Amino acid sequence: MDQRDIFPLEIALVTQKISFSHDIECGVKSAVESFCAGNYGAVLQEPFVCSLFTKDSQVDLETMVQSSVSDYLNDKNQEELPQRSVQLEFYIEAGLLSHSFYCYKEAHELINTALKLSGLDIQLTGALGKRTRFQQTDNAQLLLQVTRLPVEGDGCQDKQLVASGNNLMPKALNLDDDTVLEAINFTDPDGQEVFVLNKMENWSVAIAALLLRSKLEKGSRRRVERSMRQLEELFNQTMREEPSAGQRSRLFYAAKIPPVWEIQRQLAELLLSLGAVGSALEIYEQLELWEDAIACYQRLGKTEKAETVIREQLAVHETPNLWCFLGDITRNIEHYEKAWVLSKHRSARAQRCMGYLYFAKEEVGTDCGEFSAVIRAYHRLMDLRDRWVDEQVLGVLVRGVRENIADASGVRLSQVEQSLRELFGRITSKVTDNAEIWRLYAELCINDTEKQHHTDPVTKEIPSEDIRVVCSQLEDKMAVVVERLDTLKQGS
Repeated sequence: MDQRDIFPLEIALVTQKISFSHDIECGVKSAVESFCAGNYGAVLQEPFVCSLFTKDSQVDLETMVQSSVSDYLNDKNQEELPQRSVQLEFYIEAGLLSHSFYCYKEAHELINTALKLSGLDIQLTGALGKRTRFQQTDNAQLLLQVTRLPVEGDGCQDKQLVASGNNLMPKALNLDDDTVLEAINFTDPDGQEVFVLNKMENWSVAIAALLLRSKLEKGSRRRVERSMRQLEELFNQTMREEPSAGQRSRLFYAAKIPPVWEIQRQLAELLLSLGAVGSALEIYEQLELWEDAIACYQRLGKTEKAETVIREQLAVHETPNLWCFLGDITRNIEHYEKAWVLSKHRSARAQRCMGYLYFAKEEVGTDCGEFSAVIRAYHRLMDLRDRWVDEQVLGVLVRGVRENIADASGVRLSQVEQSLRELFGRITSKVTDNAEIWRLYAELCINDTEKQHHTDPVTKEIPSEDIRVVCSQLEDKMAVVVERLDTLKQGS
């Protein structure tokens, strides 16, 4: 088997001798040769491969890939890859690698080059057709229209590159639904070239296409069962001895097939969404995805087992999520605080869980952060969305001002009252028809009026003999506010 037909990008990077040191070049070549020979253990034991997965790796994969692809594209001797199919595969793989490193502009250019080499014109369009068995009228259906353009190249060699043996292809399972059709029944079937999964001729492309279909169907009530069965079939397909490594390797990197454990993880997530917690737990334990396994233990009510696993994993490596899981089980606020500190004050889950815990203890007046930070965050939300309204948060802030509540840092809300009034001024300038916002704003302004007219200049407190007068004035002002609210409600 010609290695150039299997690894266009890898062989190009090695044989073209593009800006690699001698050690790296020999390491890549040795790993590719071992993989082609089916000696996967030797691939993993290759020093160059091992160095890629160590924390102290001296190899910057992103820089290596980008410089290698750039050097090859700038090389004037590209005639050494004469086959159009090999060039096409190179540009696809290079585009996918660039996309993996978030180089979207370079990836877009490489994929467009591959599209031109393929001789395909791909457009999203629509066509009339039926999607269900009992549908009476034809409706517009989304269609991917592919037009084959005449190109110069060796089409026979392209077919040799694609062919893998139909008897070894993964099975595309039928939907078997009593309502939804297996495929869209177009009004003009002669004008549409339907892409049938059952007739694909390349193992890697078939796996990638069926994985994508399963991912798209898991959110459909009528198709989720087939999505689950298809993922199971794909996992079983990857575990079989046939087809051989050489046949699987054709277009393997161009199709960007995920690792087999990623297929298992997707299956476990789907089983979990369907309520098969026990089956999902078995997969998570097999893959040692302990955080997902802990969530399954919690759903099954096995809190003791979950706590044991959490503490075992914390002894290995501490993460904010593990401390949050431990807090969920023990209901100890200190564990959430530990997660908050460990995440460098970035874990939203730790803050959210602390809020839930305080709420469960009916300590609704307790705040885990700072009132000034809440006001700044609200301004940032309004920067993103002008008419952002959160009545619950605003209500807590107004109540905090009236009761002069202190936050975790000991700062009382009366000290940030001016900032809160500025926030309400901004909100009411954007949202003029929300009665609750106006009511809260009125309460805030009434609180300010009380301080101006009834606060002792020395003690900053309301004298006891003025309480009845203050209450009377409050009733009069609240009556005005209620009248204003009624007017706003009638107007809306």
